[in-house]
Amino acid sequence: MSHIIPTPLFEKTDETKRLFIKSLSLDERNVNGSVKDDFYDFIRKLELSVGNDVVVSFTHDFSLENEEYRLEANEKITVYSSGEAGKVFALQTLKQLLFEYGRTIPFIAIKDKPKYKSEALCLMSGDISIPLTRSSCLLEKCLCTSLIFCICI
Repeated sequence: MSHIIPTPLFEKTDETKRLFIKSLSLDERNVNGSVKDDFYDFIRKLELSVGNDVVVSFTHDFSLENEEYRLEANEKITVYSSGEAGKVFALQTLKQLLFEYGRTIPFIAIKDKPKYKSEALCLMSGDISIPLTRSSCLLEKCLCTSLIFCICI
């Protein structure tokens, strides 16, 4: 089992089978330029080569919500999403896998989406997280307390 943060909704790992990565690249026709550049910068920092040994392919899946994704690594790496946000989240997860496992990642299937919808207010106090809708009155009350707040837009 991987150590992905935050923990995905679904993860199935087969540690007995591994994908060996000599070099890695993205199917660039389906990825925004800054996302691509960020990913390549990251793999270079890990001293992985950019090349066509393993190409991350992207497949549009209308059954998934905008920020939801499915990532499958077996003989190849495939990202399923319905929009750009899902691709970004999937690539963030792939970066964590590469950081953890290096050139030999286990065969893995992951499905995930953000815990809270965009444009929500989330209050956190210790280990407690409470999603709330936007409210200026509520925000004012939060500023007067010791609660830490985070606005996700």
